[in-house]
Amino acid sequence: MRFDATGAECRDYDPELWFPTNEKAHAWDAKAICGVCPIKDPCATEAIRIGAHGIWGGLTTEERDRQRRRERAATERGTTPGPSKGDYTATEIERLLDNGAIPSDIAAKLGISARAVQRRMYRAGRDDIASEFAHAASIERYGRNRQVTA
Repeated sequence: MRFDATGAECRDYDPELWFPTNEKAHAWDAKAICGVCPIKDPCATEAIRIGAHGIWGGLTTEERDRQRRRERAATERGTTPGPSKGDYTATEIERLLDNGAIPSDIAAKLGISARAVQRRMYRAGRDDIASEFAHAASIERYGRNRQVTA
């Protein structure tokens, strides 16, 4: 069966966006567009199948390689692969943030630490949001009016 990209969000953007020179640091825009694409999952599946490079289905080459290894290991064990904690993208974190979630809520929902949420945002080039997480996490931990004494 041939992959059909009809209706893909990426068709309206510069192809260079999906092939950043540094995927970890510059994949945010492409991943955000993929996040609202109606064919995100089939696109990622096709990229894994053909060994594509660049951002496909909201996943970087490294993320797809990690998923491929997980699937292969699950097949060898005779089980079904589940999502890895590391597969939650900055797009998912930002979606939760837009819905009013705080770092500890996001971390609990994704099964990761609030610090991991912050690190993923930094890696995605979203320093502004990562800084908000750091600030909110310190308020959660120490309270808003904590006085520092010498």
